[in-house]
Amino acid sequence: MLRLPGETLTYTSSTESIVIAMGGGPVVLDVGSGMRLVTVKSLTPIFEDNLKVLDLSRSSRAVEVIHARAASENTPVNLFSTHPIEVSTAGGYKILLAHNGSVDKNGLARRVGYNDIEYNLYNDTYFLAKFVAKRVEEYLGLGGGISHHEVSNIFKRILKDSLNYVRTALNIALLLMMKDKAYLLVGSYYRGEDERSKRYYRMYLGSIGDSRVYASSTLVEHYKPAVEVEWRELRRGEYHLYEIDRNAIKATGVIEI
Repeated sequence: MLRLPGETLTYTSSTESIVIAMGGGPVVLDVGSGMRLVTVKSLTPIFEDNLKVLDLSRSSRAVEVIHARAASENTPVNLFSTHPIEVSTAGGYKILLAHNGSVDKNGLARRVGYNDIEYNLYNDTYFLAKFVAKRVEEYLGLGGGISHHEVSNIFKRILKDSLNYVRTALNIALLLMMKDKAYLLVGSYYRGEDERSKRYYRMYLGSIGDSRVYASSTLVEHYKPAVEVEWRELRRGEYHLYEIDRNAIKATGVIEI
């Protein structure tokens, strides 16, 4: 059970899915079929692309991240910079990152190391993902077993470390893939508290049956999907952590930065 101020959200262990819409392509982690991971990247705008990712009709549990990238001026536009960005740690863990906002590419590149080809080929989110991988290695090490409490503390430290490089926002869906389980971190942080920043970068959480839906303000306020859902705006600096294995998707807590 995940408790938030003013409400209680109950998560079942058998039938639940999480959809994250950060609007380029989807990533789907199908828990109900023995942990299948499917990613699709396309340079065609998502509203023009007929993407068929995975038939989830037979699955009771899945995590799906849909990211439509509005590339900033003078940033790479190629499949390498299409979200989710995928990197690996020295210990073999995989990190998939979808990000909305802008971070300091130069500062992150200097922090993690780079060559000229890599720098010109990839965008700022790639170097943010490499930074996260580096911090996971430093905080987690190369060991195996770890509790969700330790993971929560590690992610909180990584989020705080990342704030040093945030230009506009750190709205993320981050999937850490380990040997027998995965962890999903999703949430929102943005610089400034002016109305323009809030209007563009705020994220929402809603429920549809047993599914949890995280959506950008663009989707909720502009496109206004025709679904019966009561949206709650995430607080600035509020992130939710989930533990995922073959049997369940479990909400393990809230991280505040």
